[in-house]
Amino acid sequence: MQLRKSMLASLKNIFILGIGGIGTSALAKFFKKNGKEVFGYDIIPSLRTKELEDEGIIISYEDELKKIPLKIMDEKEHSLIVYTPAIPDHLNLYQYFLQHNFKVKKRAEVLGIISENTKNISVAGTHGKTTTTAILTHLMMANDANIAAFVGGIMTNYNSNYVFKKGSGVDITITEADEFDRSFLHLFPSIALITSVDADHLDIYKNKQNFDLSFQIFAQQVNQNNLIVNYRIKEQFPGALTYGIEEGDYKPKNLQSTEDGWYFDIQTPQNSYQNFQLNYGGKHNLENAIGAISLALHFGMAINDIKEKLATFSGIKRRFEKVIDKPNILFIDDYAHHPQEIKSTLKSLKEKYPKRTILGVFQPHLYSRTQDFLDEFAQALSLLDKCYLLPIYPAREKPIPGITSVKIAQKMKPQAKVVTKTALLSAIKREKFDVIITLGAGDIGLLVEPIKRILSDEK
Repeated sequence: MQLRKSMLASLKNIFILGIGGIGTSALAKFFKKNGKEVFGYDIIPSLRTKELEDEGIIISYEDELKKIPLKIMDEKEHSLIVYTPAIPDHLNLYQYFLQHNFKVKKRAEVLGIISENTKNISVAGTHGKTTTTAILTHLMMANDANIAAFVGGIMTNYNSNYVFKKGSGVDITITEADEFDRSFLHLFPSIALITSVDADHLDIYKNKQNFDLSFQIFAQQVNQNNLIVNYRIKEQFPGALTYGIEEGDYKPKNLQSTEDGWYFDIQTPQNSYQNFQLNYGGKHNLENAIGAISLALHFGMAINDIKEKLATFSGIKRRFEKVIDKPNILFIDDYAHHPQEIKSTLKSLKEKYPKRTILGVFQPHLYSRTQDFLDEFAQALSLLDKCYLLPIYPAREKPIPGITSVKIAQKMKPQAKVVTKTALLSAIKREKFDVIITLGAGDIGLLVEPIKRILSDEK
């Protein structure tokens, strides 16, 4: 471990392939803040790449060897190439670095090296991990130690997916432990939480048994007696502490719903604590907050610090984010892209607004996920009063014959309408509704501002 740590210390230059990704961009910020020269490649500019460029990071959008910075070439021994599995194997830059014996490491492995010899707190799970990690990060900022937090979403409080308190070195790392490509198995947490183990990424894992096994291995890598899991999956992790809304070692009491969130007390294995406030809607987000609080308490944070910080948490972009909140129209944007996430989000929305007509716009993410969960997507989306489906966002995949958004629409009750992105705005103008929610992990986020503009004009 020390050898790997000293390897990072000796580096001068970092080149990141796929630098605009949510995980890789956080690494770019970490290395930049720690005095390294950071460069990168991505296929197209984005808001995240622009943010990195504004911090002085040089990014190329051409897969050409001549675009490799001279410092990377001249100081090969002091350079590290980081890549994300989302980049294609045939990428010219990636193949060049491999064939010419550069230090090439996957993003997840680098995150594992950074977290070594720190007190690492990790949050894993098919869904809920980003929100839980973000809330935990905000709570932990009350701690005096030097912290580096890597989150899979943009935290509104910090307008960033990377948060740090910098002195000399890093004492505590907070990591969102991603199960994709078994990335989280590079982490060996001091304390960890698992939110859920619903099958996903079956293009990688092939079956539910392999998926479950990876979480079991992750759990075994956590320091003894320091694993907390959602009470719904307690049978899979015997002996772990639990949390939840209805049940768990950590659970809320005297729950009161407010216009923007929740008031509650909390029961822990040792004590009861009163007067917590969460200004973030959705019952699923309340459960995420209970998970974050359980981690913070297990770490040893003072209860008053937790209360104070929780009340000032202002959310995550694209996680139940209120884009418009007016008496006559509510517009929410959410990253949900797995059937269970969609179901939880829509149930929270319907509980909050039982008498309002809800229109949903969903963009399926990946052909393989759509194929694996056709019935589950149809069932979850049928909670909507009205629904538009966009074509499947392929990401890293090629089309699978016969797998389209129409397949989901045909199984829904009422049946959804499938439209292109260009036709969506006109379709929304013709609909009558009180609440609209956009859902998905592809590029549907690019439609949020156009939808906001037409709603502001129409409503």
